[in-house]
Order: sequence, then structure tokens, then C-alpha cells
Amino acid sequence: MPRVPCKCGKDFATEAGLKQHLRRRYCKYRPEVGEHPTPENANNCTYCPRSFNTHAGLRQHVRLAHPDEYNIELERVADEIGKDKDSSR
Repeated sequence: MPRVPCKCGKDFATEAGLKQHLRRRYCKYRPEVGEHPTPENANNCTYCPRSFNTHAGLRQHVRLAHPDEYNIELERVADEIGKDKDSSR
């Protein structure tokens, strides 16, 4: 069975594995940006012009500076995880 590749170079046994990889942000590839991370776009805030040296710094910034957007994103991810669990039963 062919493996499912991510644009970051990793590959997965299933499409669900790739989705989990992207959803949990193990990968710096940001599908909403549509390109691989570079120094110009790797850790840019989606909501303001700030950028960060690390993904952790970006996450902390979004959580503290954009709490409404952060909470919406958490709810979206939780909904997707719930849908994945329901569909696997």
C-alpha cells in the first residue's frame, strides 16, 4: 500500500496519520499558508504582522495576544478530533 506523504518530507501509512500530524502541529508546514516554512513565513502570526524564531513562541503569542482566535482554533481542532474518533468506531 502506498504511503501518504506530507510536504515536509515525512510520510504516513494512512491519510488519518497525515491529518493527525498536521492537526497537532508536529509539522511546521502550514496548510492554510500553502507553502513550506522559510525564514520569511515559518512562524508568522496569522492575525498580525509579528513573527517568531520558534513555533512555540508563535503559539504562545497567539494564545496571549489573540485569545478569541486561539479559542476558536482549539474548538475547531477538538471538533475534528471528535469527528475522527466517531468515524473510526
